[in-house]
Amino acid sequence: MKTYTLILIGLMLALSGALWAQYQIGDAWLVDQGAGQIIRIMAGNQIDPQAISGFKQPVVAAVNPKEWSLWIADSAAQVIVKFDADKKQVATIEGIKTPSSISIDPRDGSIWVGMENSVAKYSADGKRLFKMGGVIEAYVSVNPKDGTCWVTDSGKSGNPPGRVLKLSPDGSQLLVVDKGFTEPKGVTVNPTDGSVWVVDSQGNQVVRLDANGRVVAKVQGLNFPSSVSLNPKDGTAWIADMQNGRLIKVDPNGKIIQEISQQMCSSVGIMFPTFVTVDPNDGGIWVIDQIIRQVLKFDATGKPKIQIPRQILKRPSFVTVSYMEKR
Repeated sequence: MKTYTLILIGLMLALSGALWAQYQIGDAWLVDQGAGQIIRIMAGNQIDPQAISGFKQPVVAAVNPKEWSLWIADSAAQVIVKFDADKKQVATIEGIKTPSSISIDPRDGSIWVGMENSVAKYSADGKRLFKMGGVIEAYVSVNPKDGTCWVTDSGKSGNPPGRVLKLSPDGSQLLVVDKGFTEPKGVTVNPTDGSVWVVDSQGNQVVRLDANGRVVAKVQGLNFPSSVSLNPKDGTAWIADMQNGRLIKVDPNGKIIQEISQQMCSSVGIMFPTFVTVDPNDGGIWVIDQIIRQVLKFDATGKPKIQIPRQILKRPSFVTVSYMEKR
């Protein structure tokens, strides 16, 4: 089993005086795919000088909100690695072919993994519990209240068209939505009502389904939306409208209620927002422009709050935020 290491990184932001500072609500974990490392931006806007390094191509990460363990998926190495709250490597799952997303069930610490041609579920210590093939570029999102998992299947370049599935905790198929999508590649569940937002980049839309798979809202007129993120506190969602160079916030009915325009984005160095994630602690959003190596956080009003120095990044791809107290 390969062991991943901690390295010191020189940064222009304020650094923490304690190398092993306790994890906090609001900590953000930044995946730098190009540098093969994970950087923690602490809630106080400080950067932990010890990055987790040694990855070949990390793509996504997820924090267990109950124990604050961190799971990281490495696409090139075909592994998923688990670190505890002290940054100690405690589990490794091998044979993960081209992981696209991971989602944790905090009830038991299990983890769902979306891959190139399959979706699988593993226990908290890395034992496989379930695997299903027949899905392409699967993205997953677990409802922490009941353990059900929503999965997007992008299809094959729209032929056949993509679909959305809902699976039970044991992997049984509960429902399939196989109409209305072109190539869905992204999903996020609202634990309050069980609904989900689905990104359909090729269909230029983001769709909200209720817990039973019925379409209840559509956001159209987009140009290759690349990411959607839910605020579980109020049910609103932020969308990265990549080719239009903007970020929009929508209510549960799909109505645009806030926009960070192309002009505003470009003024702070965001040309093509490729990823967005909500920080439900303060309503702000983390935004990545992978093409020009830009990572920023906007506050809830849409004003730039934090900018990560571009010179320390190679190819940032993903951010995840800690949002629940340690229990």
